[in-house]
Amino acid sequence: ESNWHLSPLATTIVFAVYAVAALVAVLVSGKISDVVGRKPVLPGALAALLVGLGVFLIADSMAMLLLARTIHGAAVGSIVVAGAA
Repeated sequence: ESNWHLSPLATTIVFAVYAVAALVAVLVSGKISDVVGRKPVLPGALAALLVGLGVFLIADSMAMLLLARTIHGAAVGSIVVAGAA
């Protein structure tokens, strides 16, 4: 928060984007796992996790940070569902 000079509202939005993306991914990847199985879902989710972490590394704006949090949240939500199946 202090390094990025984010307001409390902006910090809340950054955390909320992750939670919303994870929730959507849980719902969507659950259906996809039922249709194609969990094995095809896991590698895609792990790849998305790496992409999200890569975006974190190069993020230099609020938009990039939100994109990274969205990708990361969706990937983690998918991994949780596919890993538990």
